[in-house]
Amino acid sequence: MRATKLSNADHFSFGCARRHRQRGAVALFISLMILVLITAIAIAAAQIAVGEQRNTANEVRAREALAVAEAGLERGVAYLEQNRRLARSTAAGGWMQTGAALWSVCSGSTTTVPCGNGTSNLFDNNWTAYANVANLAPSGENLTGAFAVHYVARNLSAGSSTPGEGVYYVVAQGQSEDGVGRSLIRRGTVFYPTIAHRPDAPLVAAGTIATTGALSVVANPNGGGTGVPLSAWAENDLSIGGNMKTCHLQEYLSTNGSYTYSTDFDGNTVTRCPACECPGASTDQLSNTGIENIDILDDDGDNGVNPDQTNFPDDVFEYVFGIPWADYQKKKDEATIITSAAALGPTSAGLYWSENEINIPSNTVVGSVAEPVILVVENNTVRMNANSEFFGIIFAFANPPSTGTVSVLINGGPTLYGSIISNKNIDLGNGNYTARYDRTVLDNLSSGGASAGNSLTMVPGSWTDY
Repeated sequence: MRATKLSNADHFSFGCARRHRQRGAVALFISLMILVLITAIAIAAAQIAVGEQRNTANEVRAREALAVAEAGLERGVAYLEQNRRLARSTAAGGWMQTGAALWSVCSGSTTTVPCGNGTSNLFDNNWTAYANVANLAPSGENLTGAFAVHYVARNLSAGSSTPGEGVYYVVAQGQSEDGVGRSLIRRGTVFYPTIAHRPDAPLVAAGTIATTGALSVVANPNGGGTGVPLSAWAENDLSIGGNMKTCHLQEYLSTNGSYTYSTDFDGNTVTRCPACECPGASTDQLSNTGIENIDILDDDGDNGVNPDQTNFPDDVFEYVFGIPWADYQKKKDEATIITSAAALGPTSAGLYWSENEINIPSNTVVGSVAEPVILVVENNTVRMNANSEFFGIIFAFANPPSTGTVSVLINGGPTLYGSIISNKNIDLGNGNYTARYDRTVLDNLSSGGASAGNSLTMVPGSWTDY
């Protein structure tokens, strides 16, 4: 058969068809490539979304764990402040109770919390730790997750499990509700003194001091300088009426010439002497009725051995607490507010404040040598009655000093171990009582430490996470 010869028109049509088929193949290839790219992008986007979701979930867990750890940290700080007297106590229930101590010495090889962070050691055998503090679990609170709280403090001495006086680290571990997120944080805390300045005398008043009773005052042996006793310090006149006597501690004896000894709440031996008094006459006698000896500083026209004093503090509140009286609210906010003496007893410690009259009943003991009390009575009266004992400072606070009114009435043979202070006049009444300067009691108010009933504060810049 002879081949048919194509015309020019047929050649043109055939070329167009072939070119159309080629363009269709290219279009199909491009479409496939676009589909592949879209699929890849979709897969990548899905992976990114999953990653973002995981990251978000991890961030939520981390934040939840940190929030729980912060809650544990705050709870641990509050618990330490509330139980500060137990931190070094060896008595029943104390954290150093004999045979059941809660503190233990860290080791330089320990990596577990709280002596370590899980991988590295942080506190060696110069530190002691109370791990997994009890009684801090949340109860009835809307708090997801879980926390554990620990305390770490410097050893009292090398290798000792008893914490010393210094920074107490509060260490908290937080865990998210699902147990995946975890956080470990710590903050330094320190107990600071209840008062800024140890009083120089058992009686101090920004005004006059008056008494018509049988008052025995045991002097601060170094209140006026080394070896210079000081029994009373008044901005104005001290009126020695009645049968007021001042003496040195070695003269302050009962009729049989000895003290009675007892043990306070914290296991400390205390020299108590309810029957003791300053002698009526002695070659070592300081001041007596009508006689102002070297131990009296006042301003009464140079009546007495000492010339009129001119260096009395301008602000007695600041003299005691370290802040001006106008800022008294700062100190009041730190105090335990009470409305009656029923809140006070032998286990009381630290700062108490009342705007009501405080009438300490007969035969009542307030505070102790190791855990003394400072009682501020604002614009009202404080009374001590028969055979009561007070360890610390009674501050009769006139607010404002120019117009406020205060009163201190002591009757029936009570004893104050410490100091009575006022930023106004003091009228001590006509009872039979003793104001005995006790350096140990006042040192325990003016020094830091967990065992002195002091307030707890955070160490700036000490917060850290691991």
